Amino acid sequence: MRQLRERPGAIVFATSRDPENSKVSKLTDKGNVHVVKITKQPESVNEALEAAELVKKIAGKVDVVVSVCSANPVDLDFDMSGGRILADSHQIANAGIIGHETSIADSPISEYQQFLDVNLLNNIAIFRALRPLMLESVKQGGTPKFVPISTQYGSLAMVEDLPGQSSAYAISKAALNMFIRHLAYEEKKNGIVAFPIHPGVVATETVEPLAKRIGLGTIPPSESIEGMMKIVDNAKVGDEVRLWRYDGVVLPW
Repeated sequence: MRQLRERPGAIVFATSRDPENSKVSKLTDKGNVHVVKITKQPESVNEALEAAELVKKIAGKVDVVVSVCSANPVDLDFDMSGGRILADSHQIANAGIIGHETSIADSPISEYQQFLDVNLLNNIAIFRALRPLMLESVKQGGTPKFVPISTQYGSLAMVEDLPGQSSAYAISKAALNMFIRHLAYEEKKNGIVAFPIHPGVVATETVEPLAKRIGLGTIPPSESIEGMMKIVDNAKVGDEVRLWRYDGVVLPW
């Protein structure tokens, strides 16, 4: 949020389990960051509807929408055609949970369901909810982009090259990548760009201790965000769909 909110004309929609936290609340002082509270219950339908309705309400007032969203895996087929987006709309879909040190033999089925709910179905729900606004952006000459945060662990080719057992997490991200391949194919004719991106191993409060434990180096959030937004800004409708890494490297599917 800290960097995205500084982009000219940008508005950021973010979710937080603790929006009153000082680190979160102080980022809303410019008026272009809107925070929606979420809980850990994936069945909390009202939270998803609230987040999407907020986008609908605010979208018509800005030139560029940078949406950092996390919703719940529910059917969001309601009318959002009343909203409008001027110029480009970049939807950076950051709905996701991370987990390593899980094996197929030992992990319960419920764990796989949880990862699929959040890492795959949430992103499908967000796209379906915001698609009418993205199509409106195309009508106004924009190039809307739907870019979910994926990971190198979702690459089939890299399974044996990365440290740590992460079956549930990796499988859910591989499914996300397949969703985006299909989405890009279906929506190309409509002028919508879609591709997944690996942000790098970012030194956040959640990731840094895990990375250290399994032997992965980290990068600062600012480096990740700057690199990813360069890729997002330069993406075009006719581009080949790739699994990008934040620094411009194309990862194998």
